[in-house]
Amino acid sequence: MATGKRKRSPEVIEDVLIQRIFLVTLTSADNKQVMYLEKMAAENLRVGKSLLLNRDLMDEVLLVGKLSGQFSGESLFQYLTGCYGRAFEEGKKIITNMQDVDLQSSLVNGVIEPAKKSVVNYCRIYLHNPDMFPHSEKISAGSALLPIIFSAVSENNTFEHEIRKVNDSPLGNFVQPLKALKMLVRFPNGGKASVNHPLWLPKGEAVNGRYSFICDCFFMTARVLNLGLLKVMAEYRDLKKLLSDSRHALYLLQRRSKKQPPSNFLQEEISRLSKIIELLSIANSSYESHLFEDYNIQHALSFYRLMIVWLVDSVGGFKMPLPSSCPMEFGCMPEQFVDDAMELLIFVSEIIPEKLDPILLNDFTNLIIMFAASPNHVRNPFLRAKMVTVLNFFPKRTDSNSTVFSPFHDHQLSLGQYLVESILRFYVDIELTGSDTRYLEKFMLRHETTHLLKYLREEPRHHDAWTKFAQKEEKGVYLNFLNFLITDSIYLLDEGFNKIRELKEMELKETNDRSDEFLSQENKVREFVKLALEDISMLAFTSEHITAPFLLPQMVDRIANMLNYFLVQLVGPKRNSLNLKSSEKYGFEPRILLKNIISIYVHIARVDTEYTFAAAICKYGRSYNERLFTEVVNIPSLGEEMIELGEFVNLSAKVKLAAVEEMDVETALGEIPDEFLDPKQCTLMRDPVTLPSSNATVDRLVIERHLLIDTIDPFNRSHLTKDMLIPDVQLKSRIDEFIKSRTQQ
Repeated sequence: MATGKRKRSPEVIEDVLIQRIFLVTLTSADNKQVMYLEKMAAENLRVGKSLLLNRDLMDEVLLVGKLSGQFSGESLFQYLTGCYGRAFEEGKKIITNMQDVDLQSSLVNGVIEPAKKSVVNYCRIYLHNPDMFPHSEKISAGSALLPIIFSAVSENNTFEHEIRKVNDSPLGNFVQPLKALKMLVRFPNGGKASVNHPLWLPKGEAVNGRYSFICDCFFMTARVLNLGLLKVMAEYRDLKKLLSDSRHALYLLQRRSKKQPPSNFLQEEISRLSKIIELLSIANSSYESHLFEDYNIQHALSFYRLMIVWLVDSVGGFKMPLPSSCPMEFGCMPEQFVDDAMELLIFVSEIIPEKLDPILLNDFTNLIIMFAASPNHVRNPFLRAKMVTVLNFFPKRTDSNSTVFSPFHDHQLSLGQYLVESILRFYVDIELTGSDTRYLEKFMLRHETTHLLKYLREEPRHHDAWTKFAQKEEKGVYLNFLNFLITDSIYLLDEGFNKIRELKEMELKETNDRSDEFLSQENKVREFVKLALEDISMLAFTSEHITAPFLLPQMVDRIANMLNYFLVQLVGPKRNSLNLKSSEKYGFEPRILLKNIISIYVHIARVDTEYTFAAAICKYGRSYNERLFTEVVNIPSLGEEMIELGEFVNLSAKVKLAAVEEMDVETALGEIPDEFLDPKQCTLMRDPVTLPSSNATVDRLVIERHLLIDTIDPFNRSHLTKDMLIPDVQLKSRIDEFIKSRTQQ
């Protein structure tokens, strides 16, 4: 009869396990890798003890074995890390294959785990004080021990209880060696050896085809923050929005439930939303507990500060103006670096501004001032827009005593021309970049910039820089800036007036119980009016301090038409349609708006020695009406509130004379030949030019005004700039002759 395999006792199994882990035995062995502890075996026989190894003998096995220094072969540290790996593997086998649950638990908790713990403790003792062990190798920069340490902790099955392996990481298996390094540098010898190692920070670009350890850590940290902290920040923002939307939806449902008879469906929806909000609130608190941890935020800010200082150094340090060509080292850096730094600053400034250190902000301000208006170095306009968004938060900062402070106040270059110039250039550049279909996105970016410009114009220390830049770029960037400012003002105020009229109609229909649609309309009115008043206020400021650009041929008609249009809305026949029950509730005060409009008229008229502005006001009959000027003067008590009203009366008289002269010229010219008319506006061309690609002939003034908005040929959408225009000398001569012949009759 066949007999089954004899079952081994727990004592024998324990002996086999310890032999396999520590490669030692108390009985003779044929395996050369297994160490025979002859003296320990003899002593056990002398006192009548068993030759089976057990858990109580593990420390003794290590001390009389490899740690005694009597046996040659692999290094002590290599042996210890090998023991750890073998213990880990044996533990897996026991858990997988052993069916006796009680024995399995006894072996894992009584042999495997204590063995691993003992090995780790001896590793730490060895690294801290290697002189305690005979024939030990001291850690040094050139020793073979460092590669052993790093390779040991990089193996899949070693030091698992101290360092957990990260699977499927986009960066590869980097956690183990980094944690090993962290452990190593705790010990004086280990730290000194590490920083003196050739691969820590070598001279030159690479050693044996590898970049430095510091370089690896730098790029790895940037990527880890991108995949970790920045991703969690984005998830937190999405969660907050979802929580806010859910609360609003619950509020609307609760309002409905009060207005209509009880409904099971409505009550179920309210209950369902309430549970969702409860779960979202718990998740929100969890995110905040991690994100708002001061340690994490400060370390991330410090790292990005290091990054941006390095980036600034790569273009020659913090000095302006920037080199015209972008250095290769700077240009090769991932856009993600700056993008992540800006995202972190925006998040902290918006959510937890108390975490920001004003001294730390100085270096970020350096980067932003240098690159926000430099498409040669940072091509992505929306990344530069994030930089401006960051700056928008800085003036709002307050210290613990609620005193407003800003990195701009004492910043070396922001007090010069560079901050104002950078922001104004960006304002223009954002419109001239990217797709024409992204109007709304560009508009919102410009308005973020307007908030910052508002702060700068209210700071007297920036006025000189603003004036100097405007004078330097009077026919260039600043002219573009004014053109976009006028465009936005017209759009915002026109939309605002329309929303006010719609709200007025709703007021007549509404009862005391306001509908959701009515509340939404109120918010739209507030938003458009607020943005429009900011732009009009900006125009009033610049028309007072920098007036000359408004009198340029490309600009004077635009500003005159805009002012006339607003005057029609405020004092014209339909002015009563803008009267709301509580205008001040929406920030809409027609009287204050009218004062700003009058101020702009007067500011420009003060320097209009050649009556150019007066002529532009009356040039287009559909926007000019003499009676409107009279209506303004007759508004009760306005003269007492505005000292400029007298100048406005004088301007009205000049406009009236200019209108008579314009009428005389039009009558004298009579019917104008079609070849002398501009094809876009059907007005008499004074300086005809030919467009190189479409070969169309247009008036220089008309096309230059178009190029302020878009640098394309309006007839075939090819690229076009002002210097590409070709004067049509012959046609101009004929037009001049035509004008001369008609006006002399």
